[in-house]
Amino acid sequence: MREKKFKRCPRCDKKTPIFQDRCEGCGLIFSRLSKATNTAAKKSLKNKEYNKVILDKVLPKDVKKWPLFFYALFFGFFGVHYAKVGRYRMFTYMVISAAMLYIAVFLPKTWFEMQYLFILMWTLVLAGSLSAIIWVISIFQILFNRFKVPIAIDEELVKESLDPELVTDILKQVKAKDNKTENKKSKKENVEENSIEEVKNKTEDKEEVKVEDKPSASNKRKKKEKIKVVCASCGAVVKVYKDETICPKCDEPLNGD
Repeated sequence: MREKKFKRCPRCDKKTPIFQDRCEGCGLIFSRLSKATNTAAKKSLKNKEYNKVILDKVLPKDVKKWPLFFYALFFGFFGVHYAKVGRYRMFTYMVISAAMLYIAVFLPKTWFEMQYLFILMWTLVLAGSLSAIIWVISIFQILFNRFKVPIAIDEELVKESLDPELVTDILKQVKAKDNKTENKKSKKENVEENSIEEVKNKTEDKEEVKVEDKPSASNKRKKKEKIKVVCASCGAVVKVYKDETICPKCDEPLNGD
């Protein structure tokens, strides 16, 4: 026996490596199929939630193989086994086909000789014969585990499988993370506001200091102005600032104007 390397997704029928738990095509998680039941699928079909229903060859826990087999064997011509698993369209078709064949069998044979009813009668016979073929095929499908049954994930089973203490811990951790992120955001906003205010205050202080320390044009001119002085030591006339007391030529003290 060869080992299976691939498995088919029951939803999209795409091949997926057997070691993967998620379908590459539709994203179905295969491990969740263990929580799927036929009862949940029937509820979804009644509520017209068709996107939740999957046709799978693996029978769920609430559908037994041999009771379904005997339903198909004795009442399958009327589609009872289809109604049992919630495949109501096939059940309706089987009932209508069986009724058509019943009408064709029990009507007088002289109707087959009539020109206008000949086609109608053979249509009834062919529809009933096709229903009989489907009935026989479905019996073998159930016997060899090929019969597709509607399933849907039962949320109650999923909740029961979860540990309530673990769920509460996870919720607490999520809330704590949310609170931390909110506190961090508020702190960042406060820091940014404070930094903006500090920058504004610093710029204002610098501007005030510059304005106060900035010397006037008249003071600059006064400081830069030089006067002529006659040196008492060498007798030369030199230009010096008012606060200078040494002659730049002879390096002697200036005495006099």
